[in-house]
Amino acid sequence: MVPLSYGVALGTALVWNQPATRSPGLQAAFEVAPSPYFSFEGQVGWHPDLHGRDPLDATRWNETHDSELLGRGALVVRATPIWTEGDGLHARLGVHAGMGWVRTKDDLEMLQAEDDPLALETEIQRHPSVVFGGVLDLRGSGKLGARIRLDTLRYIEVHSSTELTSTADNLLGADLLVRW
Repeated sequence: MVPLSYGVALGTALVWNQPATRSPGLQAAFEVAPSPYFSFEGQVGWHPDLHGRDPLDATRWNETHDSELLGRGALVVRATPIWTEGDGLHARLGVHAGMGWVRTKDDLEMLQAEDDPLALETEIQRHPSVVFGGVLDLRGSGKLGARIRLDTLRYIEVHSSTELTSTADNLLGADLLVRW
């Protein structure tokens, strides 16, 4: 029987599919793997309030968007059908899916609702979300490694207390990984 293994990942993530802001942030994860092919993971992420600015492209700082991702968390199940250990390299390629939450902040100026009491009520919100994506873990013969993650967060936002918007944020992440 294979013993339980654990992992901790710390790194950065970037929302890359939003045209007005790429919302960079920090992320962390804790993983429990009962086998090399299957694991459970808790994820959290924090994204600073950029007030509509894209820190990676100064020419786009005046573009606006209707909301911005501020935080996220999820519990996911990961299947790792491609897994190998040998010659000093440990590689795991898998997919994951789960449930979580996101915290967003509406851009009231862009929504033209700066004085609307209903919009002020829903400016900062927490939404349930569905999370799915793929993960590649690489490490040498020790416990230290790297992780590349592609995630999609799907959730429904409320604008001005009356308008519903389906949103999908795609994140690209890179982490330092420690497994034991």
